[in-house]
Amino acid sequence: MTSTGQKLVAGVLGIESAYAIVRYHVIKGVAWAELPVYTANKVLAWAGLTLVALAIAAGPWHRLRDRPAPEDWPRECGRFGAVLVAIHVLLSIVLTTPAYFPKWFTDAGTLALWPGVAVLTGAIATAVLAFAVRGGADDPAGAHARRLRSWTVALTAMHVAAMGWDGWLAPADWPGLLPPITLLSLVVALGALVLRVLRPHPAPG
Repeated sequence: MTSTGQKLVAGVLGIESAYAIVRYHVIKGVAWAELPVYTANKVLAWAGLTLVALAIAAGPWHRLRDRPAPEDWPRECGRFGAVLVAIHVLLSIVLTTPAYFPKWFTDAGTLALWPGVAVLTGAIATAVLAFAVRGGADDPAGAHARRLRSWTVALTAMHVAAMGWDGWLAPADWPGLLPPITLLSLVVALGALVLRVLRPHPAPG
């Protein structure tokens, strides 16, 4: 990984880990024993999305500033972000229980509507991202991977919206008035997608 890629990955993980620790453990009072799985899972999901979003937003951002788009670190961020997402998926399988998310389940023990939508969109986003990571000789310019990553980010925006929209409507309940990670994730996703619309990648040709 290039030095730029390393710095971006370290910066994203460091900043977002600090935010999660302050919000959940320092202010909200979540037990520190939950850090290795519950809180880390939130960080992995947010950081994975952020890195994939950086991968699709790098080119549009540089074109917006009339600068040549980088070729190395966006792909590195996209691939590393996919690894974090994969770990997040594995941890989520363990955590998706009434003990952690009681509001997600009906009295019968099944998933309620919006949590079900969140699980579905998250699963599809993960599958699409897996195809984006494959890349290969048939996609030398990375155009196919960029499209799939864009779809991944769009689906993830739906995923976090279905998961946390009800908590966004009560800012007075936010610990320390710090926005939920789901809301911040939506901002990251929409920001990257808006850049893709404003400055799309030139068609080959």
